Order: sequence, then structure tokens, then C-alpha cells
Amino acid sequence: MVPSGTTVQGDGFSVRVPEISLYLVRDSPMHGDLCLRMRGDWPGGSYDVYPFTLSTPGLALQEAWQAHVRQYMARKFLTDYRILSQHTNIWEGSDTWFQTGYIPANYLTANCVTRHGTNYYWIVRSIGLLEGEPEELTNTWSSAEHDLQTFLGGFRFDQRPNTTPKPTTN
Repeated sequence: MVPSGTTVQGDGFSVRVPEISLYLVRDSPMHGDLCLRMRGDWPGGSYDVYPFTLSTPGLALQEAWQAHVRQYMARKFLTDYRILSQHTNIWEGSDTWFQTGYIPANYLTANCVTRHGTNYYWIVRSIGLLEGEPEELTNTWSSAEHDLQTFLGGFRFDQRPNTTPKPTTN
């Protein structure tokens, strides 16, 4: 279990653990992935960071996310997943696509997809759902978006060293 407030180093980023009783899982399902998972019975929840690159660089953020999901998630995901809200904004100096959606009676996610250098980052707050009732969705939706904003507040991209030679004086 990782204490709340601890900073965890990821692949090209660091993030502060947002709450207590979270377990750290690295490189699952893919190398570079970082997951902070809640312990206990379903419905569980997690905070996840999935860095990824694409063979076709320069895709719009939503297209990049869809390409990544098509390649690495179950085929049913895109047909079952329902987007509730989406918007773009600037976060950490980059264009960012925010989106909230769910798979009925499974889970709800608040998502952030951004690009830093040549990598894309899919940052997720996931909350398990027992039912797909409208009242539960509304309450969970608001909670997930708030939790994601809190998680993003503790997220930092690694600073790359400046390799530009310093001017010399004669």
C-alpha cells in the first residue's frame, strides 16, 4: 500500500498518490503503465496512467485514444463504451482531450488524453458501477471528474535536460 501524498515516479512523469489504501501496480498491462488500485471487492476503482506511442504520429487526441484502445483493449470496448461528456482544453501546456464515459453495470471513467513530446498519455480515474441507474451515474460521474482533476493536480511530466550548448565567452 502506498501512503497518500507519496510521489511515485512513472515512465516520463511523476504523480502524487491522491488518497489512502491504494496499491501500486507497474507495467500492467503494458510496459510503462502505472496503476494505483483500490483494494477490496467490486466495485473497485483505480487511477491509471497509460503512456503510449503510435506508428502514425500526429493524430488528433481523440483519434489517438481510439487507435490505442482498438489495438490494446477488447474489441467490444468501443462498441459498449458510452461517452457522457467531452471537451478540449490546455493542460500542462499541451492540447488535452477530457472525456467521461461508462460501460453499463461495469465502470465509469473520467479520462484525460494529452501529448508530451512524442508520447501520448491516457490518464484515467475509473470507478466500478454496480448498476447503470441514472442517479448512480450522475453521482459517480461528478465524483470521477473531481477525482481526476485532483489526480492531475499532482501529476508532472519529467523535465528533459537542456542539451543546448551554453554560449562561451572569449
